[in-house]
Amino acid sequence: MKLLSLAALISCLMFQAVETNTNVSIEGTVTRYGSDDPIAGVAIALWRDGSTKYFDGEIITDDVGRFMLENVIPGQYVIRAMRGGFVNPAPNGVRLQDGGSTKTITVKPGQRLTNLSLTLSTGSVIAGRVIDASGRPVVSVDIKIKATSPERHVPGVNFRSDDRGEYRIFDLEAGRYTVSASNYYFVSSEISVNVPESSALSGIELVLRPDGAKYRISGLVVGSGLNLQNRVITEMYLVPDPLPTPQLREVDSNGGYYSLGFTSLVNANADAGLNFSFVDIAPGNYHMFIEAGDRTKREDCCDIIASSEVHILDRDVTDLHLSANANDVHGRIKMIGDLPFHPTSYLSLAALPDDVRSRQVQCDAMGNFVIPSVISGRWKLRISNLSRDAAVIDVLQSSTSVFEDGFSIEDKTPEPLEVLLSPAGSVEGIIRDSNGRPAAGAIAFLAPSGPNESFAALYQNTEADASGRFVFSHVAEGDYQLYSIELVNRSKESLPKTMTDVQTFLRSFIQRGSALHVQRGIVASIDLNQLPN
Repeated sequence: MKLLSLAALISCLMFQAVETNTNVSIEGTVTRYGSDDPIAGVAIALWRDGSTKYFDGEIITDDVGRFMLENVIPGQYVIRAMRGGFVNPAPNGVRLQDGGSTKTITVKPGQRLTNLSLTLSTGSVIAGRVIDASGRPVVSVDIKIKATSPERHVPGVNFRSDDRGEYRIFDLEAGRYTVSASNYYFVSSEISVNVPESSALSGIELVLRPDGAKYRISGLVVGSGLNLQNRVITEMYLVPDPLPTPQLREVDSNGGYYSLGFTSLVNANADAGLNFSFVDIAPGNYHMFIEAGDRTKREDCCDIIASSEVHILDRDVTDLHLSANANDVHGRIKMIGDLPFHPTSYLSLAALPDDVRSRQVQCDAMGNFVIPSVISGRWKLRISNLSRDAAVIDVLQSSTSVFEDGFSIEDKTPEPLEVLLSPAGSVEGIIRDSNGRPAAGAIAFLAPSGPNESFAALYQNTEADASGRFVFSHVAEGDYQLYSIELVNRSKESLPKTMTDVQTFLRSFIQRGSALHVQRGIVASIDLNQLPN
């Protein structure tokens, strides 16, 4: 019996020795983003299999920002740095996904992982006060904050106004948020706030009103630039600022409109102008658009004749006078290379940032087009129904690209637009994960290389279907790099959208993309393996 117990003890000790030899250690530092300054007192957490906590903050960085985790079982983990007053960096509003406050790591048996680097930014602050309709401070009011930028961290703290009605929300990542206040039967409107990196915003006032209150917006469209005697209001659009989430948007059959109200002409005397009215509107910030048709014409063509920003706090907004002055936008389509001209495309303008559309037109046989009666504002050209072998490579105004940022229309006719079309092909293929299986829902990035790198229109991304297949159509002739990158804990909505942000995102993968050349009318087939991020 004693011999059996001794054998069991020796076996157990041998197992522990083997486990100790195969376990690993992880060493690293936590620094302030954009510098080498160490951050002391940072708690380190380690997750395995997405949810199982292996270490939960009991390891703290020392005075030089260093930490060590010992006897870690081999496997894949997410490591996270946490300290009050610090958040995950989001430079230029683009949140770091892997390598900021968190990082995905894989450790192998017997490995000693060193020089792991995590970085944090100082948390931003929103501050202000809560007042009633008379401007008096209101104490002990709950403050609510919601992130409207994707995947933003919102502190799990209950914020309230103090004895002076003042409040302070801290530990915020850079991004867009809405702030509101509520207390018993009173609430404030939601205020949209764009929070820069490591900043402190103050003076954000929240005005309390009775809960559930609804208000009215009314006014008159005036002006001489659009022959208002013959105009009839056909549609009105009240667009929240910021826009609601996609699941809450109400899109009409024409697409692109967020229609929250409708009215028809309510006064018989059109010479005096066009009256409009919205009812039952909750407090908030809105962009308002008025659309009208010409009663003397049989065809169904309407124009946006006026727009305005409207802010509702605790009372009706009445007697608005909107000017209906507008200008025509002229332009032409220019073909590059030997691409034949097919006047089948439709052109329209989208108001930034709301995407409310102007009238849709086609060009003539020479490629010229006119989009009539466009009101003042910032607009972006939209093109649809291109022929299969054509692609837009740029939209110019006075030799300056306006494809990405749009152009302004003021009180005079704008300079003509020039739309550059190039011969095009297409690209398709299959994306596979690290195990060689089709990666359903993976994102493919297409980026021009060589002399075409400066054309924003040539940057594209698309999502693979259930079989891992992706397709890019209307790809201009030229050289490209193709990527598929594992997006750890990142949604499609948070992907970089501007050319500069895409270039920054892809910079660390620049030598690992798949090169290809696109020719007119040819389908380029290429399979991709996802790159670890």
